[in-house]
Amino acid sequence: MRLEITERGPKEFYDEVMYISANYRKYRANPEKRPRSQTKVYTGYCAASLLVILVFLWDYFRDHQGIFLLLSGMMLVCFILLVVLVLGMKKRVNLMMNEQGTKVVEINESGVKYESEQQDLRMKWSNISNVIINKNSIIFMPVSEAQLMISVWTGYKEEILKGIEASGHMDLVVDNTAGK
Repeated sequence: MRLEITERGPKEFYDEVMYISANYRKYRANPEKRPRSQTKVYTGYCAASLLVILVFLWDYFRDHQGIFLLLSGMMLVCFILLVVLVLGMKKRVNLMMNEQGTKVVEINESGVKYESEQQDLRMKWSNISNVIINKNSIIFMPVSEAQLMISVWTGYKEEILKGIEASGHMDLVVDNTAGK
């Protein structure tokens, strides 16, 4: 089965794929795990570090001990780092969303092939641990970290499932959207 992908997919698709790739080992071990938004996770870390900074500054102005000023300075560095991470991630998502060209996904008896202008990925079925279907993404999860995962927007779910079924590898499919 050969599928030409022309649609970019929603922002949530790219955010979900970034979260799964950042937590690769967890998803390989537990493919039923529901993904979260990577942006929301990092934004939560920013809020928590800002709260810790405020607590340290409050303690400093209450007791005038230098250790609290030092700790709040260290947390401020962490906060700035997290803000830079969030902004960089949002920029990366926007770049992926605006990527031009048609992508081709080919599913056959030997494996899965993904072609775009930027990359060409091939995965044999023996190198795929699971095909994880989430709310916004379909992930072909590789067995090894040395190989990149292939991700497709769930707008193509029916076609992808038909290709997997035709190749005889439905046992690899983990549908996290079933019954939801």
